Amino acid sequence: MPLPWREVLIDEANHTISGDVRIIEAFPIPQLQTGRRVWIYLPKSYNEGDRSYPVLYMHDG
Repeated sequence: MPLPWREVLIDEANHTISGDVRIIEAFPIPQLQTGRRVWIYLPKSYNEGDRSYPVLYMHDG
């Protein structure tokens, strides 16, 4: 069971969260006949084990 972010960030003043940033330069959007750059932020432990993580989708239209 995944931990809520409040439990992960018990003392926010002492945390520096870092991870793996992946960039897809031309993510295809067929409906618009174009592509967009997509940034994907993954926690360091994303590829380890079978833990699940919350997802946040954001866009700048």
